Amino acid sequence: MEDSGILPHTWNSSYLVMGYLILALGSYLALEFAGRAGSNIRNVANRFWLVGQVLVFGHVLWATHFLAKMAFGLNTALTVDYRFMILTGALTLLALFPAFLVVYTGRFSFWRLGLAGTVAGGGLALMHYVGRFGDSAAGTEIQVNGWLMAAFVLVSILVSSGALYLSRLVAFRGMQQFNRVRQVAVQTGGALLISAGFFGAALLGMASLSYRITDVLKVGNAAAGADVQLLTLVTIVISFLLLGLAVTSVLMDAGRSGDDELDFGDLGASAAD
Repeated sequence: MEDSGILPHTWNSSYLVMGYLILALGSYLALEFAGRAGSNIRNVANRFWLVGQVLVFGHVLWATHFLAKMAFGLNTALTVDYRFMILTGALTLLALFPAFLVVYTGRFSFWRLGLAGTVAGGGLALMHYVGRFGDSAAGTEIQVNGWLMAAFVLVSILVSSGALYLSRLVAFRGMQQFNRVRQVAVQTGGALLISAGFFGAALLGMASLSYRITDVLKVGNAAAGADVQLLTLVTIVISFLLLGLAVTSVLMDAGRSGDDELDFGDLGASAAD
């Protein structure tokens, strides 16, 4: 390990799998919330679903980026600044909420969609880099690959635009022309595409930064840093608790409205029809 070299790293595949699973489940639930928010967000009840969609989607996006960072194993102690963790979470929500408002209000146009996608994607990119620069690895300094950074920002904007468009499609049309089986299939496919895009963007963001060794002795003799396993476990537990709360909200709404939107026992009968 020579001075001024790049610090080697390894990937923890289990953390990456959990990150994608959380993102995929959250993306599907965000679309469920979009269908309930509808096109009239001036209604208090509908606004509740919009806020819920932003909270669920924002959290799973933040959690995926955080788990990707935890999966990026460095051969030295990593120090995590918890103030930046809170800041990055706030940045995610502050980027998503106005973006959803733009696409849910007013007449649709691709100009408005592009604006909303830029706000959301740019905010997510800012969240990622604020989080990365808020951490420090002993005996190293962060080195930026400008091309990969630009690609990451562009991909984040494009994927965000696609996610916002799909959310508006679900909210405004509600896919009422489809039976429930087809609605579930469309939303599942959309959630998988959205999550794959954002997951790829997160990995691209990770690849855009590397750690250049500035002090070999500090790298080799660094004291224990953040407890990566504990941080990962806490993030996963909180994520599934939030997803569970979201599922409960959807089920309660389905029960109040007397529909069978999530009565998967009737899916076979619907398919047979």
